Amino acid sequence: MEKFENKINQEITPKDISHEFEIMDELEFARFLRTVRDKQELSIITDFNNINTVRKLKAFVDVPSPNQRRFAIVKATREQYEQDVNAFQSGVKWEEVN
Repeated sequence: MEKFENKINQEITPKDISHEFEIMDELEFARFLRTVRDKQELSIITDFNNINTVRKLKAFVDVPSPNQRRFAIVKATREQYEQDVNAFQSGVKWEEVN
C-alpha cells in the first residue's frame, strides 16, 4: 500500500525535448516522437526563429500521443508574437523577451 501512495504523490517531470526539436528536421523529429510515446509529458522551450517555429510547436501540442501531455514555450519579442497571435493562443505559451 505504501508503494501505491508514493506513486500517487510523485510529481511527473516533463521530458525536455527542446534540443531535438531545434536540431532535427521535421521528418527526423516525427520519428523521434515515436520513440518517446511512453513518456507521460513532453516539453519544448525554444527561441523564436520564424513563424514556422510557432506553427510546428502548435502541431506538436495539438496532436499528442494517447495519454501524453505536451507543453511548448517560445521566447519571443512582442513584435514576433504579434506576427501570428493565434498560433500562441492554441497551447503554445509565449515568454516575452526584449
